[in-house]
Amino acid sequence: GVEILGSIDNIGKVILDNKASEVIFSAEVLSYADMLTVIGRTRMAAVNFRLVPSSMEVIIGKTHIDELGDIPLVDIEYNIDRPTNRFLKRTFDLACALVLMVFLYPWAALGRRSGPGTWAPVLLLPEVLRGRMSLVGPPRHGASPAGIYLGRPGVTGLVQINLRDDLQGEEIEKYNLYYAKNQSLMLDAEILLKTLILSLKN
Repeated sequence: GVEILGSIDNIGKVILDNKASEVIFSAEVLSYADMLTVIGRTRMAAVNFRLVPSSMEVIIGKTHIDELGDIPLVDIEYNIDRPTNRFLKRTFDLACALVLMVFLYPWAALGRRSGPGTWAPVLLLPEVLRGRMSLVGPPRHGASPAGIYLGRPGVTGLVQINLRDDLQGEEIEKYNLYYAKNQSLMLDAEILLKTLILSLKN
């Protein structure tokens, strides 16, 4: 008995035609990948995205919970696509990459360490300076849901520091989505620090 205005394939048009200011997702019906696809397609519109939460709280992170009648609603924030976050992240990438290029890149280029794989991430620094990669982001060849902006591929990232032989595609997707939702300079710095610690251990 409820009128259907469209589907997730044309949700952007539905939002614009109806001048919608809020979109409420149900986690029981849509996957987080589908939700972020919708957000990615409609990020030009001034729309507040909210969620009727389920048990999968790991993707949500820190949130504000409100109520619509008896239904709890959670605000969805997608940090990686905020203009301020993108500007700060790019500035952070350039500053760190320039310092690393001066102090580490010559050693990596000369191959003065134990093996070619040891300095492989450092050799990607020119790609960071060109803007094709970021210091922290999803892997270049990983499980990224179609149509979702997860940021530039990273020299390191949540997937890379948690990489193991039995890491499945679904887990990779969760790491990528968590990072996209919660990206900040503090999170990037933490991931870089953990990468350094892992490199020293290895």
